[in-house]
Amino acid sequence: MKRGTPQSFTGGASAVLDAAQDEARALGYGWVSTEHLLLGLIREADGLVAEVLRSLGIGAEGARVQGARLVPGQEPAGQSPGQVALTERASKAMRLALREALRRGDGYVGTEHLLLALLDGDNTARRMLAQLGCDPAAIRALLRR
Repeated sequence: MKRGTPQSFTGGASAVLDAAQDEARALGYGWVSTEHLLLGLIREADGLVAEVLRSLGIGAEGARVQGARLVPGQEPAGQSPGQVALTERASKAMRLALREALRRGDGYVGTEHLLLALLDGDNTARRMLAQLGCDPAAIRALLRR
């Protein structure tokens, strides 16, 4: 096994995935997309990513409003048991998070890798952050500090 090869998700990253599923279900979606991953990151109350998002004034309610504006049309259905599948864009974000961890030589995939992955490419989470006044370069700089 190579040094720095990610072996697992941190507890925080796993909690984000669980929270993203909860958000998707609560908003009436049968899938988890990038906007749900972002809401999961916002809900994760501890760690560097939470600190960065708070410092930028990003909160769950504002993000939910932006998400509803960008992806309207779902009726909240409440919580339902079982896992919710990832969309192609969410799956791509997870692959990008793994690549980011590899690039950094980290032995884990953490919340910081997930946030950086959401800043890459065209996805709803990135558009939500832009609507909330966040510049991807500023977020990257805050994560590097």
